[in-house]
Amino acid sequence: MKNKSKLIQILLILGITIAGSTFLNDLLFFYKNEKTILKLKGVIINNPILTPCFLGLLGFIFFLIWFNHIKRSKNKLKQLRYFYLSLIGANVFGWSNVLLEFITFYTKNNYNSCGSSFIKTPFLSPCLFGSTIFLILLFITKTIISNNYKL
Repeated sequence: MKNKSKLIQILLILGITIAGSTFLNDLLFFYKNEKTILKLKGVIINNPILTPCFLGLLGFIFFLIWFNHIKRSKNKLKQLRYFYLSLIGANVFGWSNVLLEFITFYTKNNYNSCGSSFIKTPFLSPCLFGSTIFLILLFITKTIISNNYKL
């Protein structure tokens, strides 16, 4: 079980790294073009604070903090069930954004990712990577709950 616990932490840190680097890159690009990070309306490029990538970053950070709390809690299984239900929500959010990226990419020939990043194919988008990580986390958490593993 310790391996699954470490794997969850590694995946969450990987998600933070991917989403964080994408967000930071988008934020720098936005600042370069708009000369501020506070402008929300009347912009050519979406403010990265309003993108799904930023919300994904916050989600990964939240889940990492929560998982570390679960490891120290007394009622781990109950907390893991709530963690699992929240991961379902994260997956719905992430995969709906991936679907939107695919639709936009193939119907409108829009090569913009969820932020200001340009992509050659939606198969290489940060949203797809983040959503895949959330999906793997969902399966691992379900396995832990189903087999009553101890953290």
